Amino acid sequence: MCKSDTEYIKQCLNGDSDAYRYLVRNYHDIVVANLVSQLRDIERAEDVAQETFVRAFFRLHKLQKTQSFLPWLMGITYRVIKERQREEERRHSLALRSAENKFASQSSRDMDEELEQYIARLPDIYREVILLRFYGGRTCQQIADKLKISTGTVTSRLSRAYAILKDRMDQCIS
Repeated sequence: MCKSDTEYIKQCLNGDSDAYRYLVRNYHDIVVANLVSQLRDIERAEDVAQETFVRAFFRLHKLQKTQSFLPWLMGITYRVIKERQREEERRHSLALRSAENKFASQSSRDMDEELEQYIARLPDIYREVILLRFYGGRTCQQIADKLKISTGTVTSRLSRAYAILKDRMDQCIS
């Protein structure tokens, strides 16, 4: 005489975890076939099926209608697939952002190095005010005080330095 799913489920709930093997053997191929049709990948299907059966085992006490084991199991399968898809999307999104940040960072570093080379080639009076202003973090007034020149002269030199840098960078891009 063959036992029913309900009897095996009751045995599992009463502490006989070996009875669960019957349920796995009975439904494994059905679950995997369903997963392969959805995921188009046998390895992923097997992996999801394994996780499904493990989750089902630990949640078996929540099954209200023991005669509805298969639909309940398929519901767990569906949730596992959705969780994995969300996780893959999250990982993909993080990888994409990481690649974008790496590219932006590299582009920024390349641009910074290029800019530093142009600044190094400026005449001394222009290079000095640029370095004090942007790398030294000084105000125009502080630069004027340090160099013992007027604030107008500082702003004039900064403007001239910007124009030279812009021209050199535009020539490089063209």
